[in-house]
Amino acid sequence: MTSPACEDDCPHTHSPADAAQRLGVSESTLRQQAARRTVPSTLIGGRLSFSDADLAEIIAAGQRTVLPARTARSSPRRRTR
Repeated sequence: MTSPACEDDCPHTHSPADAAQRLGVSESTLRQQAARRTVPSTLIGGRLSFSDADLAEIIAAGQRTVLPARTARSSPRRRTR
């Protein structure tokens, strides 16, 4: 029986394999980054997991801004030796 207080209030957690697949990275890379604490993660009962909020934070940290288009140069670059 599920606790009524936990039906929608509990965060969803993902295994390292599932989280890696959702993020498009290898599981070993994600585990290494979690061990180095460069990405947010959660230990539950000694097992590594990632909450929906953890995944959202990882995605937000990896966002890149759009740069303005470069203008064409009037003359080609010359190589110097």
